[in-house]
Amino acid sequence: DELENFNGKLENEAKIQLPNNAKFQSAVKFGDSTTSRINLGSELDFEEKGGFVSFWLWSFDDNKNLDYRMISKATSTSIQSSYFQVSFGNDRSKLRLRCNQEEFSVDFDYSKTVEKWTHIAAGVKNKRASIFIDGEEIGFRNFNQLYVSNKEVDMAIGNQPFNGDPRGIRGFMDEDF
Repeated sequence: DELENFNGKLENEAKIQLPNNAKFQSAVKFGDSTTSRINLGSELDFEEKGGFVSFWLWSFDDNKNLDYRMISKATSTSIQSSYFQVSFGNDRSKLRLRCNQEEFSVDFDYSKTVEKWTHIAAGVKNKRASIFIDGEEIGFRNFNQLYVSNKEVDMAIGNQPFNGDPRGIRGFMDEDF
């Protein structure tokens, strides 16, 4: 229902499905296709001083994508085009947050999310960027500028918001409660 408020849509193979020992009543499964995602459209954005996202993640062990996007508001894969992004880095040993051409990474191995629910929260408020795992802040950094809103760039969950060079996750994501 909430997706309709942002003109969002399920694309390709993203679908609602529960893992065997699901903690929640529903979750979105990503990864049957390398381009599966929920495209939330361009209207969804933070206020000028920033904001936070939080979600539950359950990853599959067979994720082959090295650069693993969970939430992305970008026009290409480069940091120069990333307005907001929560992802694992290329070797999947770091969880990173990108905002307005700046990047902040913390040590956190992807394997800690395999076949178990992990709560992730990340964002920027004013110039302070923070990443939380299971309710604990695991790192922060001060960025050089305030968050810059862009209502013309799409935001997506589960992958980047555009086709080409797939960076999607393989696993389940669920909303925060």
